[in-house]
This record gives sequence, structure tokens and C-alpha cells, in this order.
Amino acid sequence: MQLEIEREALKKEKDSASKDRLAKLGKEIESLKAETDEKKRHWNYEKDAIKTIRGLKEQIEAEKTLEAQPSAAAILKKSRRYATAPSLSCSAGLTKKTSA
Repeated sequence: MQLEIEREALKKEKDSASKDRLAKLGKEIESLKAETDEKKRHWNYEKDAIKTIRGLKEQIEAEKTLEAQPSAAAILKKSRRYATAPSLSCSAGLTKKTSA
């Protein structure tokens, strides 16, 4: 910013030293802009990489959560086992009483 202000001031000058300084200043500004652009590209690349990694971590955590949850089939199997256990014991009790 400061260099651009200096460049605008030098544009108004007519002497050769000012014109030389203006040429050097123009090259310096362009060099700094190129460096800034490169750093921005690198920063965006890293930002996108971090975003991708976060997304993958979220997917992994979601998969772990799904694996930790019992499946519907497992729940149904357990519920059937617990539902039939009392009726079996009740039937066994009736059988013992009737056979005695």
C-alpha cells in the first residue's frame, strides 16, 4: 500500500531520478504481488486439504458410530430371545405342574 502511494507520487515527478525510482518501484510492487498471489494459492491449497481431512474424519466417525450401534437384525434377535424366554419358562412350569 505504501509503495503504491509512493508510485503515484513519483508519477507526478519529471526528473530522471524519480523516473528511475518509479521503474524500480514498479518492479518491486509486481514482485510483491506475485509473492502474495503465490502465498494465497498455497494458503487456499492447505485450507482445502484441511477441509477434505475434516470431512474424511467426520465420515470415519459416522462409520464408527454406525458400527457401534446394534443392527436392527441383532435387536430383533435379542427381543425374540427375551420374548420367548418367559413363555418357555412359563410353559416349562405348566408342564412340571401337570406332570406332577
